[in-house]
Amino acid sequence: MIAIMILAFLILVVPSVTLLSKYLMINSTGGQQRGAAGRQAVDHALNYTLYRLSESTTAWNNAMNGLFIAGFHDDVSFQGSPGTTYKILCSTGNPANLLATDLKVAEGQVRVKIRVYGRQNGKPFPLRAHEAAISRRTIGVTLGSDIANGAALFISTPTYAFVMNGEQTNYSTGNLSVHWGPIVAVGGYDMTAQVINTYKFPRKFSTGAVAPRVNSYDVTPHTDNNEYWAYSALTSPFQVDESYYLRLATASVNVNPPASLTANPPGSGYFNVGVGTAVFSSNYQVNNSTTVIFVDGNAEFDNMQVDVRDGGAFIISGNLILKNRGSSGFSNGMTVYVPYSASREYVASPTTPAWPCQNMASCTIAQALSTVALGDDPVPTTAYRIFGNQIQYRGFLYVKGDLIVNSGTTWDVDDGKWDIIGSVRVDGQLKIYDEDSLRIFYDEKVNHLIQMASLSVQVDRDQDIPLY
Repeated sequence: MIAIMILAFLILVVPSVTLLSKYLMINSTGGQQRGAAGRQAVDHALNYTLYRLSESTTAWNNAMNGLFIAGFHDDVSFQGSPGTTYKILCSTGNPANLLATDLKVAEGQVRVKIRVYGRQNGKPFPLRAHEAAISRRTIGVTLGSDIANGAALFISTPTYAFVMNGEQTNYSTGNLSVHWGPIVAVGGYDMTAQVINTYKFPRKFSTGAVAPRVNSYDVTPHTDNNEYWAYSALTSPFQVDESYYLRLATASVNVNPPASLTANPPGSGYFNVGVGTAVFSSNYQVNNSTTVIFVDGNAEFDNMQVDVRDGGAFIISGNLILKNRGSSGFSNGMTVYVPYSASREYVASPTTPAWPCQNMASCTIAQALSTVALGDDPVPTTAYRIFGNQIQYRGFLYVKGDLIVNSGTTWDVDDGKWDIIGSVRVDGQLKIYDEDSLRIFYDEKVNHLIQMASLSVQVDRDQDIPLY
């Protein structure tokens, strides 16, 4: 009897199991093939979108106003990889019905949703769905196809980016802190700043060394893929469109002049300094957030509060000294905006304390400058704050010479504590006096609105999404 049962099992069950195994293997292989085809179609769709939106400045500007060409409204089926088609839907802003898992886009970004379809029994079926946040490429980092991000601090000096103690008396970078965006240095980067060295933020990208992590080319690996990328093949930095900013500066009206200077033409934002220095002081302010000021020569920032977040800028062709900030600055209740990509800068950082405004889309200046935030006070024994408690400048700041933080005082430790929100580019060196400090918070909108000499569009973030 037992023998008969075993025989029946072998005849009836084993072939079924074998067939099921073969079925699973076949479907697994087919799924892999369909997955590869879907990925190829997504890549094709993204590349096509980037190409069309970068065809002209008009095309991109129209996109920023929500005006997209035919085919970008989920209204056209494009041919993808063999056996696939895809549709593209472009939009700006974050609608109220956005899912928690959906990508959020900042001002200056376009959301792209792609749906890929295969065919089965002559009918289309959903194969893959993907979304991306894309933007104009400005000052920042582009490393292969994996990393694209605007820079909080970009230094294009062809030598070491920061002056260390011993190279110039009384200067250091021990009081530098950069939040929410990376540091990009073309030529080399020396992490003498205690905050960014100890707490391992933000990300650092360099075409040269990133000392002390990687002191020379012979030290390998050149990256930990979290905090630092040394000797990287960074895409050549695009040039800022200085002629654009010069046109805006000279066309401006009713611009407050710095002390003892007259604009050319009068009332504009263009100042030809000559051998002197343009001093912006006495609680200096601008009339609106699109103001452009172009200083042809050296400049000095003193007691001031300037907000040029909406496409405005300060362009300094010479050196800029950040001197006595005094009691100036925006109200601690002013809202600042945390980039959606900010968490990338703290992957290598300790989990506690939290980084400023962690897991928040926006916060107040008071929250961003909280003394308990990561790296805000790297030397707990000090009797004063390493950094200040107000924001003096928000917007794009481009210094073609050296950026020097030097209050010139030692008795008032707050005078040289400068806080900036936005995106800063320095073509010379960054020099910070021993008793002073500079803290930069990256602002995505500011970076996306920087005008470059040529147009290119990049993928900032992307992810797969549910098919339905």
